[in-house]
Amino acid sequence: MAREIHKNNGILVYGAGSTGIMGELSKTLVKLSGPDAVLGIVPKHLVHVERPHDQDTYGRVTVVEDMQERMQMMRERSLRARSKAAAS
Repeated sequence: MAREIHKNNGILVYGAGSTGIMGELSKTLVKLSGPDAVLGIVPKHLVHVERPHDQDTYGRVTVVEDMQERMQMMRERSLRARSKAAAS
């Protein structure tokens, strides 16, 4: 999946996890496209669980207040990325 996102000059907007399949996906996409191709959004109460501490490995991370703000920002950033991709 990371290769397809890279090939299409896309970005990954996700919940900022550094473990499991999403951790591997983000890490691989950062290797292929650089840290700006990955945007993790995590509420502050989950920072200790998601462990998004290494932005050079897992991409850019934004810490928000709560889950509602996280979902809103994920939606906005995904739509912005989609519009940008459609314009290119």
